[in-house]
Amino acid sequence: PEEKRDLFEALAAAFCRFQESDSITMLKLAIQTEKQLAHFGADVVPFLFHEIVQVDGESAAYLGKALAKIGPPGLDYILHQWEHYHDDEHALINLLQTFSYYKLSELDAAIPLIIQATKREHYHITAMALQTRLVEKAKHTTIDPSLVKRLYTVAYGFVAAVQPLVRKNAVRTLGQLVRGNFLAAPEKQKVSSLFLTLSGKD
Repeated sequence: PEEKRDLFEALAAAFCRFQESDSITMLKLAIQTEKQLAHFGADVVPFLFHEIVQVDGESAAYLGKALAKIGPPGLDYILHQWEHYHDDEHALINLLQTFSYYKLSELDAAIPLIIQATKREHYHITAMALQTRLVEKAKHTTIDPSLVKRLYTVAYGFVAAVQPLVRKNAVRTLGQLVRGNFLAAPEKQKVSSLFLTLSGKD
Protein backbone atom coordinates (compact mmCIF):
# COMPACT_ATOMS: atom_id res chain seq x y z
CA PRO A 1 0.00 0.00 0.00
CA GLU A 2 2.80 2.44 0.83
CA GLU A 3 4.47 1.92 -2.57
CA LYS A 4 1.13 2.26 -4.32
CA ARG A 5 0.47 5.52 -2.48
CA ASP A 6 3.82 6.98 -3.49
CA LEU A 7 3.31 6.02 -7.12
CA PHE A 8 -0.25 7.28 -7.00
CA GLU A 9 0.88 10.68 -5.74
CA ALA A 10 3.39 10.91 -8.57
CA LEU A 11 0.79 10.00 -11.19
CA ALA A 12 -1.86 12.27 -9.71
CA ALA A 13 0.58 15.17 -9.82
CA ALA A 14 0.99 14.53 -13.54
CA PHE A 15 -2.55 15.78 -14.15
CA CYS A 16 -1.35 19.30 -13.42
CA ARG A 17 1.01 19.03 -16.35
CA PHE A 18 -1.63 17.43 -18.59
CA GLN A 19 -3.85 20.49 -18.14
CA GLU A 20 -1.10 22.75 -19.50
CA SER A 21 -1.10 21.05 -22.89
CA ASP A 22 -3.76 20.45 -25.52
CA SER A 23 -1.66 17.93 -27.44
CA ILE A 24 -3.02 14.51 -28.38
CA THR A 25 0.04 12.94 -26.78
CA MET A 26 -0.67 14.50 -23.41
CA LEU A 27 -4.33 13.49 -23.68
CA LYS A 28 -3.31 9.90 -24.28
CA LEU A 29 -0.96 10.04 -21.30
CA ALA A 30 -3.81 11.34 -19.13
CA ILE A 31 -6.02 8.41 -20.17
CA GLN A 32 -3.22 5.92 -19.54
CA THR A 33 -2.64 7.46 -16.11
CA GLU A 34 -6.35 7.17 -15.33
CA LYS A 35 -6.23 3.44 -16.13
CA GLN A 36 -3.09 2.93 -14.08
CA LEU A 37 -4.59 4.66 -11.06
CA ALA A 38 -7.64 2.39 -11.29
CA HIS A 39 -5.35 -0.64 -11.52
CA PHE A 40 -4.04 0.12 -8.02
CA GLY A 41 -7.44 -0.88 -6.64
CA ALA A 42 -9.01 -0.16 -3.27
CA ASP A 43 -5.70 0.76 -1.62
CA VAL A 44 -5.68 4.17 -3.32
CA VAL A 45 -9.38 5.01 -2.95
CA PRO A 46 -8.84 7.49 -0.06
CA PHE A 47 -6.08 9.27 -1.97
CA LEU A 48 -8.15 9.42 -5.17
CA PHE A 49 -11.09 10.82 -3.24
CA HIS A 50 -9.08 13.55 -1.55
CA GLU A 51 -7.62 14.60 -4.90
CA ILE A 52 -11.06 14.71 -6.52
CA VAL A 53 -12.52 17.09 -3.93
CA GLN A 54 -9.63 19.53 -4.39
CA VAL A 55 -8.66 19.61 -8.07
CA ASP A 56 -10.23 21.43 -11.02
CA GLY A 57 -13.18 19.90 -12.83
CA GLU A 58 -11.21 18.53 -15.78
CA SER A 59 -8.67 16.76 -13.57
CA ALA A 60 -11.52 15.53 -11.37
CA ALA A 61 -13.09 13.91 -14.44
CA TYR A 62 -10.02 11.72 -15.05
CA LEU A 63 -9.65 10.90 -11.37
CA GLY A 64 -13.38 10.23 -11.04
CA LYS A 65 -13.27 7.76 -13.93
CA ALA A 66 -10.38 5.99 -12.23
CA LEU A 67 -12.33 5.81 -8.98
CA ALA A 68 -15.41 4.44 -10.78
CA LYS A 69 -13.28 1.75 -12.45
CA ILE A 70 -12.29 0.51 -8.99
CA GLY A 71 -15.98 -0.17 -8.38
CA PRO A 72 -17.99 -0.35 -5.12
CA PRO A 73 -15.09 0.54 -2.75
CA GLY A 74 -14.82 3.97 -4.36
CA LEU A 75 -18.54 4.64 -4.24
CA ASP A 76 -18.79 3.44 -0.64
CA TYR A 77 -16.02 5.85 0.31
CA ILE A 78 -17.82 8.78 -1.34
CA LEU A 79 -21.03 7.93 0.49
CA HIS A 80 -19.17 7.66 3.80
CA GLN A 81 -17.51 11.04 3.32
CA TRP A 82 -20.41 12.90 1.70
CA GLU A 83 -21.75 14.70 4.78
CA HIS A 84 -18.28 15.97 5.65
CA TYR A 85 -18.37 17.98 2.42
CA HIS A 86 -21.95 19.19 2.72
CA ASP A 87 -20.89 22.84 2.66
CA ASP A 88 -18.04 22.50 0.16
CA GLU A 89 -19.60 23.47 -3.17
CA HIS A 90 -16.49 22.71 -5.23
CA ALA A 91 -16.13 19.23 -3.72
CA LEU A 92 -19.81 18.38 -4.22
CA ILE A 93 -19.71 19.38 -7.89
CA ASN A 94 -16.71 17.11 -8.49
CA LEU A 95 -18.28 14.24 -6.53
CA LEU A 96 -21.56 14.53 -8.43
CA GLN A 97 -19.55 14.42 -11.63
CA THR A 98 -17.88 11.24 -10.35
CA PHE A 99 -21.30 9.60 -9.83
CA SER A 100 -21.92 9.95 -13.56
CA TYR A 101 -19.11 7.46 -14.26
CA TYR A 102 -20.77 4.65 -12.30
CA LYS A 103 -23.30 2.16 -13.62
CA LEU A 104 -26.91 2.77 -12.63
CA SER A 105 -27.00 -0.60 -10.84
CA GLU A 106 -24.18 0.62 -8.58
CA LEU A 107 -25.80 3.93 -7.69
CA ASP A 108 -28.80 2.84 -5.59
CA ALA A 109 -27.44 4.31 -2.37
CA ALA A 110 -26.29 7.51 -4.12
CA ILE A 111 -29.58 8.34 -5.86
CA PRO A 112 -31.16 10.04 -2.80
CA LEU A 113 -28.07 12.25 -2.51
CA ILE A 114 -28.23 13.14 -6.19
CA ILE A 115 -31.93 14.05 -5.93
CA GLN A 116 -31.26 16.12 -2.78
CA ALA A 117 -28.40 17.91 -4.52
CA THR A 118 -30.79 19.29 -7.15
CA LYS A 119 -32.39 21.34 -4.36
CA ARG A 120 -29.20 23.11 -3.30
CA GLU A 121 -29.01 26.90 -3.58
CA HIS A 122 -25.79 26.80 -5.60
CA TYR A 123 -27.02 26.41 -9.17
CA HIS A 124 -23.84 24.69 -10.37
CA ILE A 125 -24.55 21.88 -7.88
CA THR A 126 -28.14 21.66 -9.14
CA ALA A 127 -26.95 21.57 -12.75
CA MET A 128 -24.36 18.87 -12.08
CA ALA A 129 -26.89 16.77 -10.17
CA LEU A 130 -29.22 16.93 -13.18
CA GLN A 131 -26.29 15.92 -15.39
CA THR A 132 -25.46 12.58 -13.70
CA ARG A 133 -27.01 10.76 -16.68
CA LEU A 134 -29.18 8.41 -14.61
CA VAL A 135 -31.75 8.17 -17.40
CA GLU A 136 -29.12 7.76 -20.11
CA LYS A 137 -27.63 4.86 -18.16
CA ALA A 138 -31.06 3.21 -17.99
CA LYS A 139 -30.90 2.36 -21.69
CA HIS A 140 -29.02 -0.78 -20.79
CA THR A 141 -30.79 -1.77 -17.60
CA THR A 142 -34.12 -1.52 -15.78
CA ILE A 143 -34.96 1.73 -14.06
CA ASP A 144 -37.20 1.74 -11.01
CA PRO A 145 -40.58 3.46 -11.69
CA SER A 146 -40.28 5.41 -8.43
CA LEU A 147 -36.95 6.82 -9.63
CA VAL A 148 -38.53 7.79 -12.94
CA LYS A 149 -41.24 9.70 -11.07
CA ARG A 150 -38.71 11.50 -8.88
CA LEU A 151 -36.50 12.43 -11.83
CA TYR A 152 -39.49 13.64 -13.82
CA THR A 153 -40.76 15.77 -10.93
CA VAL A 154 -37.34 17.27 -10.22
CA ALA A 155 -36.48 17.96 -13.88
CA TYR A 156 -39.89 19.44 -14.71
CA GLY A 157 -39.54 21.76 -11.73
CA PHE A 158 -36.38 23.28 -13.20
CA VAL A 159 -37.42 23.94 -16.81
CA ALA A 160 -38.19 27.54 -15.84
CA ALA A 161 -35.03 28.04 -13.77
CA VAL A 162 -33.29 31.38 -14.12
CA GLN A 163 -29.91 29.80 -14.87
CA PRO A 164 -29.53 28.56 -18.49
CA LEU A 165 -27.31 25.63 -17.46
CA VAL A 166 -29.92 24.32 -15.02
CA ARG A 167 -32.70 24.73 -17.61
CA LYS A 168 -30.65 22.94 -20.26
CA ASN A 169 -29.90 19.95 -18.04
CA ALA A 170 -33.52 19.75 -16.85
CA VAL A 171 -34.84 19.74 -20.42
CA ARG A 172 -32.22 17.19 -21.40
CA THR A 173 -33.32 14.86 -18.59
CA LEU A 174 -36.96 15.18 -19.65
CA GLY A 175 -36.02 14.48 -23.24
CA GLN A 176 -34.17 11.34 -22.20
CA LEU A 177 -37.19 10.17 -20.22
CA VAL A 178 -39.39 10.61 -23.30
CA ARG A 179 -36.96 9.01 -25.76
CA GLY A 180 -36.41 6.07 -23.43
CA ASN A 181 -40.18 5.56 -23.24
CA PHE A 182 -40.06 5.71 -19.43
CA LEU A 183 -43.03 8.05 -18.98
CA ALA A 184 -46.73 7.26 -18.87
CA ALA A 185 -48.92 8.86 -21.54
CA PRO A 186 -50.07 11.91 -19.46
CA GLU A 187 -46.49 12.84 -18.45
CA LYS A 188 -45.25 12.27 -22.00
CA GLN A 189 -47.95 14.58 -23.36
CA LYS A 190 -47.09 17.20 -20.77
CA VAL A 191 -43.43 17.11 -21.78
CA SER A 192 -44.32 17.26 -25.48
CA SER A 193 -46.48 20.34 -24.86
CA LEU A 194 -43.67 21.91 -22.88
CA PHE A 195 -41.16 21.35 -25.70
CA LEU A 196 -43.58 22.89 -28.22
CA THR A 197 -43.91 25.93 -25.96
CA LEU A 198 -40.16 26.23 -25.54
CA SER A 199 -39.63 26.03 -29.29
CA GLY A 200 -42.37 28.59 -29.95
CA LYS A 201 -44.54 26.11 -31.88
CA ASP A 202 -47.48 25.84 -29.48
